[in-house]
Amino acid sequence: MAKVNCGFHFFQSLQVLFGVCILLVGFGARAASLEELKQSYGLPADLDMAYWKESYEARLMDWGKALAVNPCLNKGTVILAHTYMHRLHLCEEGRLVSSHPIAIGRKGINKRSEGDYKTPVGVYPLAAPRESDRYGMFIPVGYPTAEQRRQGYTGGAIGIHGPYFRFFQLWGFFNILFDWTQGCLAVGTDSEIARISDWVVKHPKVTVNIFDERYKQ
Repeated sequence: MAKVNCGFHFFQSLQVLFGVCILLVGFGARAASLEELKQSYGLPADLDMAYWKESYEARLMDWGKALAVNPCLNKGTVILAHTYMHRLHLCEEGRLVSSHPIAIGRKGINKRSEGDYKTPVGVYPLAAPRESDRYGMFIPVGYPTAEQRRQGYTGGAIGIHGPYFRFFQLWGFFNILFDWTQGCLAVGTDSEIARISDWVVKHPKVTVNIFDERYKQ
């Protein structure tokens, strides 16, 4: 099992490296394609591409460091969502089951109000996975919590899901190159969200911990 996980991580790392190489070599020439991506995913027209590229390169370096250690060590059975490294880990009794690159809310993290396009941070329960015409599968995240509601947090319909509409399932890794969601956590392929959904069904009491690992939890 350990060998399978290592191979999976190596393959994902190659995908990340391939994507960054494409961006660095042909970034200017791909302007039209990037504009198409913005329109396809409903991204802001004034998206700062230079800032995105720099932050993505920084995350790539951090991913390499993260793959050298077990992110699930002493974490029990939980889903860890690293918003800065854009990585989702399935942890079972402190063991890494699988790891998936993700896209988050187009406006970043720390969701507090409906329509702010941010991903909430914190520990949340998960509801049973359900089929979605738009995303293939959708795993509801229990945001906002009762305490957050008392503090004035608003919004909802946050979840973990697959690529946007059925056409984009063919794009694979490119579905998570941009933060495009309205606050959800999105993986790049239908097969990934299917595997995550199956795992959640087998662990009905599992929670998701969404956080920025640069800050103390």
